[in-house]
Amino acid sequence: MAILPVSTDNIEYFTTIINPKVSYSSSSSGVTGSVNLFPRASTIEKELRPLTNFSASYASDEDLEQYRTAAALEAKLLPASSSFLGGMTNYLTKVNNQSPSQKKQAKILIDRFVPTYYFSNDTIKKLNIKDILVPYYNGMYPSVGWGYTNYNSLNFFTTTDIPTSSVLLYPSVDNNSLPNHSGYVSGTYQLSGAFSFDFRVNPRYQTDDIEAGYFKAGTIFHLSSSYALSLVTGSKKDENGLPVGFRLLLQLSHSADVAPSKAIPGSYPNDLIFLSDDNSLEWNKWHRVVVRWGTNLVNDGTGSFNVDGVDRGYFVIPSGTIAPKTSPLNGDPSVLCLGNYYEGTNFGLSAQSYFFSDIISEREGLEELIDSSESAADVPAVFNFNHPLKAELHEIMIRREYLSNTRITQTSGSGVSDIDPLKFAFYVPPFFIPTAPVRKYINGSGGVLQTPFIEADGSTNDPFNIAISFGVHGHYINLENFTKDFANGIYPRLHHLSASVVDYTTQAVVADDILYGSPFVRKRNLTILPCDDGNFLPNYGLLKNESAEKYVDAIGRTDYSVISLNNLMSTASLLFSKTHDTDYDPSLVEQSIGPSPEYPGLPPGPALSNFLNNDDPGLASNTPLIVFQNTKDPSSNQVTIFNISNLYYGSRILPGSFELYDSSLSGSYGKVSIKLKDNGMGNIYRADSDTPHSSWSSVGNIFYSEGVVLIKSPHLYLFGKNQYEMSFKGEQNLYSTKYELLAPFGLLNSSSNPSYANSLGKMSASMDPLDTDAFVYISSINLHDDNFNVIAKASLAQPVIKRENEKLLFKIAFDF
Repeated sequence: MAILPVSTDNIEYFTTIINPKVSYSSSSSGVTGSVNLFPRASTIEKELRPLTNFSASYASDEDLEQYRTAAALEAKLLPASSSFLGGMTNYLTKVNNQSPSQKKQAKILIDRFVPTYYFSNDTIKKLNIKDILVPYYNGMYPSVGWGYTNYNSLNFFTTTDIPTSSVLLYPSVDNNSLPNHSGYVSGTYQLSGAFSFDFRVNPRYQTDDIEAGYFKAGTIFHLSSSYALSLVTGSKKDENGLPVGFRLLLQLSHSADVAPSKAIPGSYPNDLIFLSDDNSLEWNKWHRVVVRWGTNLVNDGTGSFNVDGVDRGYFVIPSGTIAPKTSPLNGDPSVLCLGNYYEGTNFGLSAQSYFFSDIISEREGLEELIDSSESAADVPAVFNFNHPLKAELHEIMIRREYLSNTRITQTSGSGVSDIDPLKFAFYVPPFFIPTAPVRKYINGSGGVLQTPFIEADGSTNDPFNIAISFGVHGHYINLENFTKDFANGIYPRLHHLSASVVDYTTQAVVADDILYGSPFVRKRNLTILPCDDGNFLPNYGLLKNESAEKYVDAIGRTDYSVISLNNLMSTASLLFSKTHDTDYDPSLVEQSIGPSPEYPGLPPGPALSNFLNNDDPGLASNTPLIVFQNTKDPSSNQVTIFNISNLYYGSRILPGSFELYDSSLSGSYGKVSIKLKDNGMGNIYRADSDTPHSSWSSVGNIFYSEGVVLIKSPHLYLFGKNQYEMSFKGEQNLYSTKYELLAPFGLLNSSSNPSYANSLGKMSASMDPLDTDAFVYISSINLHDDNFNVIAKASLAQPVIKRENEKLLFKIAFDF
């Protein structure tokens, strides 16, 4: 044995960055991918005392310390010749009967939560993220802030538990300033001459519902007796027999009155039915579609289906207009349907104009097309909507012009900045705007929901219902604020897309259970989704006339691409706790806490207005918002947060590696799935389509070093509630030290092992009997500190022979 010095010249240091892949899923069937609290989980170790924080089995477990102490005392007091077997046997029996240590089997799960309606630990976590993490990372990540990107799509889908009759109805009012042909009907959405249907579409869905194997024609636009444009399947199918190719069905003039599911090109009345090329659209891909026609003055009346800049089918109409002629037997086509097809006679009590009767006009703040005071009707007597669209749309336009190939190329990548009414008949981006119609309580219904049981006159100026969220912890998207027709300043009637108040309930259930009990609400809350079309950039120039206070970025600047979720409530609306007993004097603690869902008592009367913020159009003046009173936090609670322990990822989550998937958003019954990714710069974006994604569009943020994922978009509020899958790569530094240790010539020639002395002169270092050189076996190497304490030891896989006249170099590496 020899002790040799080691200098810094013999040592090298390395740092290896490793990126382990993590996959985690949570569902009703359990969790996979969790990590153990202790790396070496044991199923046999026991605990001296029950661990109440880890297991409920402590009720049958015993405190073993007393038995161990008794056995040890018995062994100490009894003479050595006496037996203390009884005490030890009793102790070991108790040990065997003890439950395995739950601490050694404990697993760390990824924590998903939403802020509670009362002040809790989750409230504190949310405030820490909003007030500490968000400001800290604001300079590092461009999208950090309490808001999300104003880039949305209209999501149309169907399933067995979602109504097929939902549709956006836009009133086609008379407009004398528009060009018209004598003897033909007029209206806001009537096309008297050339036209171009211009929109971006993703055929995201393959069947009408989750179980059906068919795909019924779904209508994009329909103006009765004028035009209908629908999405139908092509011939291409996948291995499961589901369509992956689609085409467009165009019906014009009288042929627009044939139901799309029965529309086959042919002779009159089917002579103006046209189809694009087979499989001209692909499943789950965003396409820019322009269906254009320039009257008989352009290309001899030849129109085309242009998809992504390429003509995919042609049609010929040698005429000057597709508008129907006026007739005393039929009413004007007075409703533009977006997302469904109207089936009805449009005459008498079944006229479309009843969708916008005086009752509806006053109740929902919309255009009035007919006075129905005698019949009190708010819908036509006989009608049907049975061709719901199954796709996502955005940048939806109807132009009063023929777009040439050059104009299609020029307008392909960005949005509209200016609207000329003479050239645009319709335009829904759909942007969020802080204005919406004033709704009123008329004939037993109407107004803005305050709770599932109460409505009040008012409007809305936020992306979701503030009264519902801050009042009863419910979720209700303000769809009215996303569906304005910018070309005409018209808002639609949201047919079968709104909630009706509940008269009573005999069960104690949360607000969302009541709201989501309505299929109309389920469809409403999923109609607006984050857009993932990465081949397009919206233009926010049209929003500059809107109130800027709702478009604020993380540092307080006006940014029309950001929908602010901060300061949704005024702190002036906070109330002190009181009872209906006017002699009651609340304590300081009660005044600080305020009303609670358990005791919301507030005295009615004029004095209440002194405490309430009556400026918010979405709030009734006598409605206390209990969640706000409890938390005192005016920012959005419609967020979802994932908290990931660093046991999963090490130093940080590797930027650009994060994915989060919900296969069935709440309320969609398995039809709507959402995949989220990070862009490497702290932004979370939607990434579902097979075309490039809009990685700049923010629905949330990820804080890589903190293991925190924040989903801010209220349209994804219930993301991961029932199930989710998460994957990412961690980043961990592995430190290595390599030692080069030389066993020099003339040293390390003896051993303290007794076998060495006994073998002198008797053993050979090889099989050659003439090999008489002295040698030793080196089997291990110890590293010592200055005090000769062994601080590391390397054991060789097999002993190495060293002769006196040899020198050997050992390379040893330690990882830590």
